[in-house]
Amino acid sequence: MRAGRMWPDRMRGARISARDRFFAAVEVTRIIGPLRTPDADAVRAALAGLHADRPGARVVSRLDLAGGRWRPVPAADAPAWVRNLVIDAGPDADADTTLARLRAEPLGQRPLLFGVGGAYAGLRFNHALGDGRFPAPLMLGVLSAAAAGEPARYPYPSATRLPLLRALGHHLGRRPGRLRAAAGLDRPPSPPATGDELPWRPAIAHHWARSQPGAASRLRAWRDRHAPAASIGAVLSAAVTVAFRAHVGPGDRPGVMVLVDSRRYLPDGVSVNGNFVSGQYVAPPDPSDPCAVHEAMSESLRSGRSLTALALHNARLALTGAPRPPDTVPREPGPHLTLTYVGRADRYANLPWLAGHPQRRLINVVSTAGPQGVTVAVEEFGDVLHATTTFHENVFDPAAMAAATDALVHHAPDLLAHVNPQS
Repeated sequence: MRAGRMWPDRMRGARISARDRFFAAVEVTRIIGPLRTPDADAVRAALAGLHADRPGARVVSRLDLAGGRWRPVPAADAPAWVRNLVIDAGPDADADTTLARLRAEPLGQRPLLFGVGGAYAGLRFNHALGDGRFPAPLMLGVLSAAAAGEPARYPYPSATRLPLLRALGHHLGRRPGRLRAAAGLDRPPSPPATGDELPWRPAIAHHWARSQPGAASRLRAWRDRHAPAASIGAVLSAAVTVAFRAHVGPGDRPGVMVLVDSRRYLPDGVSVNGNFVSGQYVAPPDPSDPCAVHEAMSESLRSGRSLTALALHNARLALTGAPRPPDTVPREPGPHLTLTYVGRADRYANLPWLAGHPQRRLINVVSTAGPQGVTVAVEEFGDVLHATTTFHENVFDPAAMAAATDALVHHAPDLLAHVNPQS
């Protein structure tokens, strides 16, 4: 009797958590290369092997947002389904062509879409699959397996049940006095309604820029001399603020949104798949000062406000559902900046690269939050900074966005010249 009840549950699939549903309207596209890429059929074969090994894995399941579940694909349907998860961008495709082909394909119920073409590989995925920790293990595992003619393996650890409750209990349960600080969320100020708005529809665009070799080391050397107490994330946040103020103009709110990984609040040995991040609005007295940004971020991290934000996201979805996207934009919009510091991409070092670091591309296009949203994703690889700015080209001037992004990767220390050296 118990087995009879379990089988339909397996066929129905796992429920999409509230943490993951919160991000379901966001898509991410990542391009890497130039590489000796496997062909599309080899990638399909690697994914077919993953499906055979883990048929219920969300990466090879249907994403049923209306039903709120990851729907496993039956073995009989797997060959056609897996074929549909990979596109061939063509033997002469460059990075931009591969990216365009990936983004032109509606995902529908596909949770992800691999693209290979020429010397570049790409992955487009619904953010419901996971946060910034998601794409690298899957891309590495699938591309390596495809190159070796082997089945890919599910690259993520087994997840622990109820991770948010565990994190809340671990961080707040042992010290209830932290609760007041955790509840004090900073929220972006709402600009006064003027009624002077224009109709708007999404028009996602991006600009990618790569620094010269040694830029990451030079940025750290500047930090060590001028702002030794600040993290690199805080230094980049301050540089982003200055670059976009100079080339795009001031926003209508003083701070910046920073994505915070709340895994830091989990007990040892507890793992989380999917999403466990939240956007933290940080508005230090001077957002162009790395030390002020670092202190504001540190205070937010100490308090555990990202856990509060995660809990509020869950509650809001349960009560009101996902918010509707806006259909208007202010006549004079200012950028709402979000910084995603991806960190170091050292795990990509063993891929079969065809060129040295100065020629490599790591592009991260992330959907923005509304018409004024501007997402800046920064990643380090081989002492080179890669930055991708995603925005709506019918809201902001693409040339200004390009200038701000270029300034960030090429001249970050110069942008912060106003910061006084530490004694």
